[in-house]
Amino acid sequence: LVERIEAAFIEEYGLDSPEVREADTSTKRLKLVLATTDYVLAVESVQLQDNERADLVSRVYSNLFGYGPLDALFLDERVTTISLEGAVRAAVRYGHEDLTSLGTLFQDDAQFRRVLKRLLMDAGAELRADQPYIEAGLTIDERPVCITLVLPPVVIQPGADIRVHPKSLPTPESLVESGFWTTQAMELLAALMQSPHGVLVVGEPESGKTTLLSLLARWLPQPEQAIAVERAGEL
Repeated sequence: LVERIEAAFIEEYGLDSPEVREADTSTKRLKLVLATTDYVLAVESVQLQDNERADLVSRVYSNLFGYGPLDALFLDERVTTISLEGAVRAAVRYGHEDLTSLGTLFQDDAQFRRVLKRLLMDAGAELRADQPYIEAGLTIDERPVCITLVLPPVVIQPGADIRVHPKSLPTPESLVESGFWTTQAMELLAALMQSPHGVLVVGEPESGKTTLLSLLARWLPQPEQAIAVERAGEL
C-alpha cells in the first residue's frame, strides 16, 4: 500500500510540481498525502483502522518528504552515528558505544538513493556520478548532522556515514561532573582560548573533536570576530 500510494502521489503531483512547491508547510504537504491515500484506499477497496491508516500516512509522508526509515533514528537523541552500506546493511551507534547492526532498513536501492538525494539536496549538495566523495552538513530537527558519502568506482556500493550531534552542547561544568575532564583541565583550556597561543585538537573519528571545538569557541574573547572554515558546517 505504501508503494502504491507513493506511486499515485508521484503520478499526480510529481516531486517538484507547482502544487508541491506551494505546499511549503508540513500541514499542507500532509493534506496532499491524505488526499492521495484516501483515493488509493477507495480504489483498492481497502478498509483500515484509524491507527493503521495513521501509520500508513506517516510512512508515505516520511518517504516522500522526509528521510524514510532514517527519520526515527534522527528523532532518537541517543543516536550519534548512522552507518549505511548500500540499501542492504545499516548500523547505528548510541553515544560512544560500538556500532549496532540494524540489518536492512530500505525497501530497495531506489529508496536508498532517493533518501540520499534528499539528504544531500537539503544540505545544498547533489548526488553526482563524477563526484565519488561528498561531505556535507545540514540541520535535522535542530540537530547538526554531517553526511559523508562514498560512491563507486571508489567503492563497490554506495556507503554513507552520518554523524548526528545533540541539539544542545553539554556545559563545561557538566563535563566535570561526568568525569570527562577535571576542573583544572577546564580552567587551562579556557585560559588558552583567551591567550595569544594556538590550540590544535587531534583525535580519532567520532572521538568528540567537533564537540570540544564548539565548547572552546565559547571561551573566545571576541567570538563575533571568529571565522570557521569547515566542509560540513557542524560547529
